Amino acid sequence: MLNWLSPTTRSTYTLKNEEENVFVEKYRQLDEYHDEEEVKQNVNRGERRFAVLWEPVKDSNRSIPVFVKSERDKEQIKYAIENDDFLSKVIVGKRLQKVIDAMYVREIKQKEKIIKEGQQGKHLYIIASGKFEVSTEEKGIVNTLNVGKVFGELAILYNARRQATVKALTPSKVWVLDREIYQTIVSIYKIEERNERLKFLQECPVLNEVDERVLKKVAEFLQKEYFAAGKVIFREGDAADKFYIITAGTAAIMKENEGLKGYLSKGKCFGERAILSQGPRQATVISKDSGVECLTLSVQHFMNHFGNIRDITKVSIPALPEKPLEVQERSEKYKQLKPSDFKIIQTIGEGGFGIVEFIQNKKDPTMTFALKRLKRIEMVRDKLYRHIINERDIQMACESPFIVKLYKTHKDKRYLFFWLEMCLGGEVHKWLMNQRRGRFDEPSARFIAACLLEALNYLHERGIIYRDVKPENLLVDSKGYVKLADFSFVKKLSPHERTSTFVGTPEYVAPEILASMDYDRAVDLWAFGILIFELLNGNSPFSDKYNDTATIYRNIQRGFNKVRIPSYFSVEAISILTSLLCHNPEERLGYRIGGTYSIQNHPWFSKSNFNWEDLKLLKMVSPIHPKLSSNVDLRYMNIVRGKPSIPADDKTDYFKDF
Repeated sequence: MLNWLSPTTRSTYTLKNEEENVFVEKYRQLDEYHDEEEVKQNVNRGERRFAVLWEPVKDSNRSIPVFVKSERDKEQIKYAIENDDFLSKVIVGKRLQKVIDAMYVREIKQKEKIIKEGQQGKHLYIIASGKFEVSTEEKGIVNTLNVGKVFGELAILYNARRQATVKALTPSKVWVLDREIYQTIVSIYKIEERNERLKFLQECPVLNEVDERVLKKVAEFLQKEYFAAGKVIFREGDAADKFYIITAGTAAIMKENEGLKGYLSKGKCFGERAILSQGPRQATVISKDSGVECLTLSVQHFMNHFGNIRDITKVSIPALPEKPLEVQERSEKYKQLKPSDFKIIQTIGEGGFGIVEFIQNKKDPTMTFALKRLKRIEMVRDKLYRHIINERDIQMACESPFIVKLYKTHKDKRYLFFWLEMCLGGEVHKWLMNQRRGRFDEPSARFIAACLLEALNYLHERGIIYRDVKPENLLVDSKGYVKLADFSFVKKLSPHERTSTFVGTPEYVAPEILASMDYDRAVDLWAFGILIFELLNGNSPFSDKYNDTATIYRNIQRGFNKVRIPSYFSVEAISILTSLLCHNPEERLGYRIGGTYSIQNHPWFSKSNFNWEDLKLLKMVSPIHPKLSSNVDLRYMNIVRGKPSIPADDKTDYFKDF
């Protein structure tokens, strides 16, 4: 979300009455527009949700093994992958064939436990023969798996803890895929696919004069389309609305009164009038033989990114203006703070790597902080030292009323300490749980979302992506304003740079992360849409009643159009959610030309006359009203009882400059 467009070029988002009717009718026809009573709270909403982090393998020079197998075996593996809701979306194209080649067979004895609940996994399995039983400590036997079923699939994405035990009921065989091999395949073919798309564009006669940087950008949002044999791709006289490049198959060119004019094969482009002029199609193009696979670029998509320019040869990629991120000079009084000057009032937070304590100055009771204590030895064990340094540097430099301030850091042999702004209103997550209907009304949800949007905009303008949006990471200050906290997973990107780390809280993970694609700030826009839905509904759109991560990921891959929409969602709310929760990141509201303004101008905000200037100046009255009696009133905090374990000393020098 970049605020770099002048007011005269800001794109506005309008929703006409006819469009409103389309939205409502769409969900009614699909039987997905439901009464409030029908929408059940499916998850344990009191539980905090934790994020995952995994750095993928990036060794494109590593050889991919090929294990000999029969055609029947190959078909069995292919069928299993293509019929799995999750794998069919992430293992596609050339990746699929390489995955089939790289899988090897393993024999499993009767009663052998191939997966144990709680252990970290690194293999995906497909049953070749036999039968398996799935069980959990809490529920006992929950399922039986037969030939062709896939299990353990999360392990190819990151070192996920197994959520169930899988035991062979009979002597069995499974096909096995190692995580490192899969990620090597992904690494190799991401580069290959990117280069192949660019080559297709560069070899197209009408594009060979276009700046390579423009073509690289265009290559990112080309869409794959398949046309069965005999399918008319477009007809002579039709409006030119899409450009095509053939990646497989053959198409015939037909002219009215002239008949067959020729054929188009792999690498050939056609329909270029769509991006060069507004004239009608000059011929009919029909798919031949076994069908045609194309990369396509729609005019609307092109204009969303480059503005109202119909001639691609006139497009240029300007350097994105990026605001500097400079370390803020905190007041001298913060630099001189010493732990011995403070007393611990209460432990108010606990996570996998440490705790958060509420501390108060012994001599000046008005001075309080949230002191985050992280265990150094565990940071080193999980190789998170770079992330911690990154968190410190970025959060210390942020100066926004919508971001929790970091005033000071220090360390000892056991811990890293973060001195943070105290937000006595607690977490938005807790406020959400305590709402009478288990959800916020639209004005309240709109205010919270607007505060988050301001925080994300501040970060995105400085090339920073957040990557862990959720109610648990939004804190409420004493005046009811919402601030973004916990910078554990932030990352600074250069202009046009992307990253590939698997990171995020499962219900909020964007589909491009699941597909092991490179990504950028668009993942925060996806998560922004998830948050709006959860604020309005009480649950996120892709949650699972059993909190099964694999099911959550399958739900995400199925898409937002499969989500049940409650009847109390306004038309404007459905519209903004549909615009944010697009599978294609390039199409998300806020990512296209217009940036943040396209979100601010969306009817969900504009129809309520939401005053963005008052929000930025903190003049707006918050719909959240913390009732605090003093600056040590902890009624909204999650109080942690008991004493935390004391870690061993960290003897490494990873944090020598902390």
